[in-house]
Amino acid sequence: MRTIFLVQKRMYSPRHRNRIHFLQVSLLMAAGGLLLYLTTLPIATEIGLLVHWMGALVLVTILVNRHLPDIKTGFKELVSLTIVALFTFGLYATSIYILEVWFTHTPRARFRTALVAAIVLTLFYPPLYRLIRRLTQRLLFRHQFNYNRIIKTYIQTVNNILLVEDLTSICLSFIEKNLNIRRGAFFLLKSQDKTHYHFTVFSNLTNDLPDSISLKKDTPLTRRLVDAGESISQYTLDVVPVYRQADEVGIETLKRMAFEQFIPIKRHNFLIAILAVGPFASGAPYTLEDIELLSTMAEQTAIALENARLFKNVRYNLEEISRINDLMDNIFASIQSGVITVDTDNKITLLNPAARRIFNVPPDIRTASSADDLMHHLRSTP
Repeated sequence: MRTIFLVQKRMYSPRHRNRIHFLQVSLLMAAGGLLLYLTTLPIATEIGLLVHWMGALVLVTILVNRHLPDIKTGFKELVSLTIVALFTFGLYATSIYILEVWFTHTPRARFRTALVAAIVLTLFYPPLYRLIRRLTQRLLFRHQFNYNRIIKTYIQTVNNILLVEDLTSICLSFIEKNLNIRRGAFFLLKSQDKTHYHFTVFSNLTNDLPDSISLKKDTPLTRRLVDAGESISQYTLDVVPVYRQADEVGIETLKRMAFEQFIPIKRHNFLIAILAVGPFASGAPYTLEDIELLSTMAEQTAIALENARLFKNVRYNLEEISRINDLMDNIFASIQSGVITVDTDNKITLLNPAARRIFNVPPDIRTASSADDLMHHLRSTP
């Protein structure tokens, strides 16, 4: 049992910790049932045997079923239902008792009590029930997200960012702040060859992640992310052997990064990046609603990433053109031969110092001047 607690303490994944919780419960049930059985008391023996077999059944369930329900969530739901049930019982009992006392000495007391109780409970029970339910949910469970508001704010945040580095940093900061997620990263597809996808890693974490990662093509993992466009959890990669067998190096690299969920980012049916997110700060597992929210955010990120990459390409092309123009200007300025260039509009586009010196070109004739002025000067020059 001590070993189990030590392993659980080292686990960052809520799903792995949940599996260990089930193992602890099964062992406690088996041990407790055995102790009751050894008391030799008739009732305790029967109860102990039943509890022991239930513990064994839970253990078999752990071994057979890879995807177990969250034990903490189940316990909190039970507590929530118990609180609501006690509130309902208390409200009914108190209302009827007060009305019984109130109408004790009146004619047809039972009828009046029943009538007033029905009216009072019909009017006041539904809003009180919703209030108690909302309070217990807020007390027992993590903060419930307003998905529509988060998506709207996220779109407004990322729409006008045109630098890839700034975009990834702002997106990760938004996700960590608004979803209360501990860590995150983007794997941007840099290149691919016949056997691998090669990703560049962008993250707000300093010196904690590698700069790049490669994943094999045509494996269960890449088929799910690239072809099916479905997210996958690190827990699934750990407990389903076929993923590790197909790409042991890639899966081990992902495991060392300590992320919880991987969401593909696709545009025009092509993978452009992967969003990797860690566990919630609350320790709660990801629900289907959480994954749908992250997938929707990934779709918006795909548009922003495509715009940022287009802007990067345009900026690179402009820089290259400017660099080539500067290089040509330097070359023409340094050569000893006179060079004069004219465009299709009959405007001078280049008049290097050697040409100005050789032809004794006056200062008023310069780049962008009419070529006719230059020709007139040359004809009048002896």
